[in-house]
Amino acid sequence: PTLEVLEVLGQAVTFVDRDQNNVVFPALRSFEVVSSSQFDWIWAEDMVRMFPALNGTLAFEGLYHPFQDGDGRIRKRNWASQLQKTWNSLDRVIGDVDVVDKLGLACPVRHLMLDGVCKHSKDRVRDILHHTPPTHLKMSIDLSHGVHIFDGLLPQEVFPRLTHLVVMFSFCDYSSIIINDDDLADMQTAQWPALLVGAIES
Repeated sequence: PTLEVLEVLGQAVTFVDRDQNNVVFPALRSFEVVSSSQFDWIWAEDMVRMFPALNGTLAFEGLYHPFQDGDGRIRKRNWASQLQKTWNSLDRVIGDVDVVDKLGLACPVRHLMLDGVCKHSKDRVRDILHHTPPTHLKMSIDLSHGVHIFDGLLPQEVFPRLTHLVVMFSFCDYSSIIINDDDLADMQTAQWPALLVGAIES
């Protein structure tokens, strides 16, 4: 009952069905999972019930979820449950775009750290920022699928609240597997000065 920080390292994460699990950590402020394994999906309503006082860090680093959510069912369910009951606010949320998107957070977040930002995840990034505009935003952006990631990346709702922005770039040469010729041409002709100017103007 007095535990305030819980870090799970290198383990698979599974929450027992809520009907069979009455465990509550009433004093827990921060919950962090760091693992390179896949995980069974975690429903937000389970976390809110288990960690009612959470207001520090909520982090899922290095995890990947094997199931697709093409229709947004997981996100919609998590969002709906948090409209009924959620945390007052979170100081820091860390995770891959896919994981944070599925969490469907409905509470204010001060510091949001998103990994896996790329051309293919841009719509989900915009959705996350639309519903959870942070004051501090860090994005790790993969340029491998094209440099036009910045076009319309940040929704207008972000700007009145945002005070700090950190952007990290990465690039892997996927030229052997890129099917889109436009993406390949963009990467072959990309120039850092133009890219940075585009990022600032966006």
